[in-house]
Amino acid sequence: MSRIASSTEFPDNNALISLLNSTAIALDPGGINVFTGSAEDLTEYGTVIVSVFSDVASATDGLSIEYSADGTNWDHTDVYTVPAGTGKNYSVQRVARFFRIVYTNGGVIQTAFRLQVIFNKSFIKQSSHRIQDDIVSDDDAQLMKSVLTAKTDGSFINIKANMEGALSVTSFLFEVARGNVPGMKMYSIPGRKDALSSAALDDLTQIPGTIVVPEPGGIQLELVSSSASDTSAGTGAQTVDIHYLDTSGIDQQENVIMAGLTPVNTVATDIDFVQWIHVKTVGTGGVAAGNISLRDTAGAVTYEYLSAGGNQSLSAKYKVPTAKTGFVVGWQASGMTKKIDLRLRATVERFDRTLNPGVFLFQDILVLNDTSSGWIPFLAPLKMPAGAVVKLSGISAAAGGDGAGQFDILLVDD
Repeated sequence: MSRIASSTEFPDNNALISLLNSTAIALDPGGINVFTGSAEDLTEYGTVIVSVFSDVASATDGLSIEYSADGTNWDHTDVYTVPAGTGKNYSVQRVARFFRIVYTNGGVIQTAFRLQVIFNKSFIKQSSHRIQDDIVSDDDAQLMKSVLTAKTDGSFINIKANMEGALSVTSFLFEVARGNVPGMKMYSIPGRKDALSSAALDDLTQIPGTIVVPEPGGIQLELVSSSASDTSAGTGAQTVDIHYLDTSGIDQQENVIMAGLTPVNTVATDIDFVQWIHVKTVGTGGVAAGNISLRDTAGAVTYEYLSAGGNQSLSAKYKVPTAKTGFVVGWQASGMTKKIDLRLRATVERFDRTLNPGVFLFQDILVLNDTSSGWIPFLAPLKMPAGAVVKLSGISAAAGGDGAGQFDILLVDD
């Protein structure tokens, strides 16, 4: 087998062409399809340049640059896939005493193959690329670790990365809101309650007479309005979307065509938890003409409510779906006409953030004087596991107090 047999190109004795790991003999899948170089002692050399050209592609990871401490056990390898018809070069440092090349051809016979290895005693510049060229995963590369510093008003600070490993050049939550972070969504869950009880905690909801918002528990429901104008051809709400979890805890949505005073049953018969309802299409009035109730088919229990003159229910409650984790990043509340005590509650243990089904524990509290409001961002968002129910509740210092609020929850795919 012939070798490229000249080392006289480097009279300064600073570099040497490897005769044992260079070749120009084409490889043939029907015969010899692998070139295996011989072990060479690199004690006097610090870096290795490998240049290769083949008119056909190598096998996957077909170029193997190998090192050994004893010339027998090749424990250290760098592998690359060489494309067809493109000369490639790789520069690597010595990592062990002995060196060799193993090149495996693809499934087509070569008609042109040139492999050359040069040993250098001194450090050389890594392989370079034109700016306009695409970088591919099999290009040579040098690992560098750096700290980026930026100047503020008169001083320099280190630029930090966010929890996803990206530079914090824009707000992370803003990028989530823009839909630029896969597997994450942000929801704002508002609620309102007029005439809060002064004797017990009321959930912030517009469902009439309700203190604690009920959960359907896997049944069929119906939608009905107090106005005949909320119909498919009416001036009010024409269709309404129901957002709910089924009995498997999966997010579902159903669009219902309104029939005014006549109840319309849902197609779904496994509605387990209602997240919210909102008007999808509307007539010339622009809003729901009447009060729209989502209730059981017997008309006995109301599970969600959309007030006349609006287009969305206002119940500050949310259940984290299956295969999701929620993080409450903050909440806001307002008190009107009376001093109001408002609570952020969830079926979650406060300390280990595990699920505590059916038991609403206080996560945070906000006491507001008459006609005041407050916003509480969390330095560390509150984790809510799948199945957790989060809601806002309040109690008035005296009868007749009104309250409103919302919480913001970041939903992350598990």
